[in-house]
Amino acid sequence: MLSFYEKFGYIEELTQLMEVGMSLERTHNGIYTELGILYAKYDPKRLMDHIRTYNGKLMIPKLIRACEQYQMWPEAVHLHSSYE
Repeated sequence: MLSFYEKFGYIEELTQLMEVGMSLERTHNGIYTELGILYAKYDPKRLMDHIRTYNGKLMIPKLIRACEQYQMWPEAVHLHSSYE
């Protein structure tokens, strides 16, 4: 589903959908992680706040790989330090 939105350039709509999904009860941790990856790709200014706010709900190794791929070094360092 994510790749469909990205393929056709609906990044804002996808981001809004994921943000609404986070507010639901019993939200899966994958939503927090995938939203973090979207921020790393398309809206890097929002990534550090997202990491700090939802640190306990993220799949940290997956988000670290995305941060390294998109050269988000301060965010990757923060994730590494909180993962220990």
